[in-house]
Amino acid sequence: MKTKLLLVLFLIVLQNSHAQWRKITSPYAGNLWAIKFFDKDNGFIGANTAILKTTDGGNTWTSKSITNFSINSFSFPSATVGYYGCNNNIVAKTTDMGANWTNQNPNASPYAILSVSFPSVNTGYAVGGAGTIRKTVDGGATWTSQTSGLTTGLQEVYFFDANNGICIGDSGKIKKTSNGGATWNTIASGTSEKLYDIYFVDTNTGFIAGGTGTILKTTNGGQTWTALTSGTTNWLYTICFKDALTGYAGGANATLLKTINGGVTWTAEASGISTVKSLNDIIYINNRFIAVADQGEIITDAPTLSIDESSKEDSSLIMYPNPTSDSFSIDYQNNKNLILKINIININGIIVKSKKLDNNQQTIDIKDLSNGVYIVEIKTDKFSTRNKLIIKK
Repeated sequence: MKTKLLLVLFLIVLQNSHAQWRKITSPYAGNLWAIKFFDKDNGFIGANTAILKTTDGGNTWTSKSITNFSINSFSFPSATVGYYGCNNNIVAKTTDMGANWTNQNPNASPYAILSVSFPSVNTGYAVGGAGTIRKTVDGGATWTSQTSGLTTGLQEVYFFDANNGICIGDSGKIKKTSNGGATWNTIASGTSEKLYDIYFVDTNTGFIAGGTGTILKTTNGGQTWTALTSGTTNWLYTICFKDALTGYAGGANATLLKTINGGVTWTAEASGISTVKSLNDIIYINNRFIAVADQGEIITDAPTLSIDESSKEDSSLIMYPNPTSDSFSIDYQNNKNLILKINIININGIIVKSKKLDNNQQTIDIKDLSNGVYIVEIKTDKFSTRNKLIIKK
């Protein structure tokens, strides 16, 4: 029998208008260099002597020791195949979503592999010290060297597809290819600073982070670059965007900068970690940013939710049963406000399920969600409200 639900409104409480970064428990105390996800649940962090893994979207992590030294970069070209590059000139490969990794040696060299990019499961590129560029077309079984024309190190490589790619490195060097690396053309950067990280929002819009607060932007696929004003002189090691407007850059002395206008202006935010530590990599996944840093630090901008228990009766909305185990129904009896969408949010502020609704009475399957307290955010064409849902199995 349907009963009217006494709605408990949940308010997301923030200390101020900026994102409040908080720490995620880390199982490893050494430096963390790179973070990458296969999908919304399964991700990895590269460390000095370990690889960290999550299966719940980054909420919890486990650590496994490795014999390789310092994982610098990941590339996951498919749902199961992935690669990482590390300091002892090793590229490791997985074909089972990281359950097992096999070492590959892209031609013996004294130089570290600082970055890898695989536009497909078989075709990939690795870059490192002294202008090193290597390419594989057979999934890493064999590698060939390419001519970069540089003697300085290359810090990062990114390929849009098998033929079109860009790499950046020391002394402001930018190299670009349109023929799979057969030739690499020099692109003017306008700086002599070391360039560490590159991120493309789409095929046209991209950003570079580098030494002494350097941030560069392109709007034509990397053909030309314009310097942006970051407002810091700290070295920036990583940059990431959720869309063309909103992004973060991070680096030395726990520097964390945010833009909401495509890099026109940047605002410093408190990362919550010691200023003796550096932020080394940032990604955007599951509607939040996650950053990794020195000494095992993992942080996220997803807010912790606090609850205002003041209650308000809404006679037109019924959500039942609650608590529930495998499903619940929503019946909105005021036909003037059509329910458009619901989001189910966990206690970490992460959307774990979204569903578009085509009528005012709908049953939502939650068999895949674990026990706990969640927020059901209900959006109509007139307003949105958040209601508590308890799952007990």
